Amino acid sequence: MNHFFADFDGTVSHSILDISIERRHGYGWAGSWGKEIYNEQQEALLETTENERHILFINMLIGLISILLILLIIRLRS
Repeated sequence: MNHFFADFDGTVSHSILDISIERRHGYGWAGSWGKEIYNEQQEALLETTENERHILFINMLIGLISILLILLIIRLRS
């Protein structure tokens, strides 16, 4: 997956070096903020039944397809 960065004027770049200095240094673009949530969800997933895991997988797949469609629409418009 390619990362992208948005500037204040709404422009999108695939290199952090192409956005304004204020935007580049004013935000934390990468980090481990979701680590605790991930670990909690991982533990909860291990406690689910097989049927619940199938439903979760289907929902995740639908979400992934939705994201891919949005990215495709964005790419087609640019």
